[in-house]
Amino acid sequence: MSQEIAKILLVEDSPLQAKVIKDCLENKEGTCFELNHVADLQQGLNAVSENTFDVILLDLTLPDSEGLDTAAKMLAKTPNTPVIILSALEDDPKLFVEAARIGAQDFIIKTEIKPQILPRSILFAIERYKKYH
Repeated sequence: MSQEIAKILLVEDSPLQAKVIKDCLENKEGTCFELNHVADLQQGLNAVSENTFDVILLDLTLPDSEGLDTAAKMLAKTPNTPVIILSALEDDPKLFVEAARIGAQDFIIKTEIKPQILPRSILFAIERYKKYH
């Protein structure tokens, strides 16, 4: 069985958080993740203009953009790519619902990112997006 490659754009300003995500995606049986990392929204918007990604992992608190406005800008630029929101905000159901309303495929709390959860969330977001778009 051949490995499927999922191209991921990670828009995250924290080098430590980026390393956690990279570590969670390494050595997943049956799937190969190709991770491209940028540190702010403008770099992310530039990256999606120049490349095609299967999914975008987007931090909501970046040096050049904050909150759901960050997600709205990325979603407007990438209508054909699923976006998964990453946030340090732990208990804000209104934010989770609003993220879904504007088009995010998933919302992951950074403290809950684990090797057992992140790859599955990414693959489900990609497949869900394919099915409904």
